[in-house]
Amino acid sequence: MLGKSALEINWQDLEHFCQEAREEGVLIDYKADFPPDNDKLAKTISSMANTYGGVILIGVKEDSQSKPISPITGIAFTPKLEERIYNIVLSHISPPIIPEVIIR
Repeated sequence: MLGKSALEINWQDLEHFCQEAREEGVLIDYKADFPPDNDKLAKTISSMANTYGGVILIGVKEDSQSKPISPITGIAFTPKLEERIYNIVLSHISPPIIPEVIIR
């Protein structure tokens, strides 16, 4: 999955990736839901943008060893979810970056 562009990733790729149980690290971050504090998500995005890039999977719970828990639970779809992420980035990161945001 990490070798694909965001637009090429499908649900099966996500499930397979999580079943591999890769530990959270520099390139991967799991979030069960949106953090209540937008600063936390902005900091994660900013740190990835300032290093090698990476993937943040929102809707994926992690265990005590920072590995994903299968099956993926996801989060409830709400209108303008993609816009919410862009707004967090634009209001918290300067100079602004434009992340690839894919809703699956």
